[in-house]
Amino acid sequence: IFTANQVDNVIINTLAGDDQVIVNNVALTDSPFGNLQIRTSGGDDVVSISNTTTTQSIVVSTGQQDDVVKVSNTSTNGTLGVYAGQGDDYVGGSYVKAKNLQVSTSTGKDTVEIFNGFAKNNIHVNTGSDADRVNVNRLSAGNDIKLELGSHSDRLTSSKIRANHDVVVRGEDGNDKISMVSTAARGNVDVSTGTAPRTFRSVMRTGITMW
Repeated sequence: IFTANQVDNVIINTLAGDDQVIVNNVALTDSPFGNLQIRTSGGDDVVSISNTTTTQSIVVSTGQQDDVVKVSNTSTNGTLGVYAGQGDDYVGGSYVKAKNLQVSTSTGKDTVEIFNGFAKNNIHVNTGSDADRVNVNRLSAGNDIKLELGSHSDRLTSSKIRANHDVVVRGEDGNDKISMVSTAARGNVDVSTGTAPRTFRSVMRTGITMW
């Protein structure tokens, strides 16, 4: 458990084993180079970040096996990135704000849930291979929102997502299920599941369902 203020950089590394890292009420804002980096190794790890602000970046990288990462009420002026390794991982974010918001998971049946997320530039979610679930609600990006589901039979549910440029959804091989409600983009809403690409130009408040 880590609680602090008036610190420029925090780097947390854990070794193999089932680790738990909790970061709460941390403000890395005393300089323009405030970074929070958390790296875990093999094991069923749990990482929780809440009420945290940095000026440069927040990055979480987990190793193999089934990990849980939760980020809430947290912001950074740079990139907020969660990168999960192999395993059946869960990544959850609520009330998060960043210049760029990135979530990437590797092989495994992963679940990604983001509620009330804002990015000044781009939001990018990539769940890798295996049957994954993505649930996003109230996302807003100054540029693009890109959701990549990878191969196998994935499920995407989205509601009230808005991009100043494009919303892009990519599903690869597999029987994907996609449901999008209240999708807004000043450019294109581009949805592709394997061999079934669909492009919706200048779509505002569109409901899209693909089975």
